[in-house]
Amino acid sequence: GGGALSEPHVASTRGLDQWLQKNTAAAAGVRIEALPAPENLDHSECTEAQVQRLGVAIGLSLPATDIPEPMLPAEIEDDEPLPTNPIDGRYVDKDQV
Repeated sequence: GGGALSEPHVASTRGLDQWLQKNTAAAAGVRIEALPAPENLDHSECTEAQVQRLGVAIGLSLPATDIPEPMLPAEIEDDEPLPTNPIDGRYVDKDQV
């Protein structure tokens, strides 16, 4: 959110990351990512922190009906598996060379 770059937030997130990596079976931590800058906005004179705050403000300005409800992973339908190509025809038989 808008406070993601504040030092107290960053420090507590680092601590949580270390704790999760040490104490969870998956050893998964926390990844902090900045919101992408709006593509149709000239933000060349803004700092990274200002662009981040602007992205949050834009998100908060959306009508409530346009903000998706958070879902648990078990509630999200799985994607279809990606198609695979058989590898049988990719090799030359040494007897055919």
